[in-house]
Amino acid sequence: DAHLTASIFSVELTGESTLVTVRVHDEFVAVRADKDFTSEIDSETHVRIDPEKTFLFDSASEQRIRI
Repeated sequence: DAHLTASIFSVELTGESTLVTVRVHDEFVAVRADKDFTSEIDSETHVRIDPEKTFLFDSASEQRIRI
């Protein structure tokens, strides 16, 4: 697993989970968190990335990148 240090950009409860958008340097990354996740905007957080549950997309074509 990979780990990122990021700042919270937005937090949105979606029912079964919480959609969290974080900023890593100049890029935004959307991650799914437990439905009970809470955090303040602009606070620092750590994100664990499980390659088995990760989807990457090409920003130009918007197509999924398969690895």
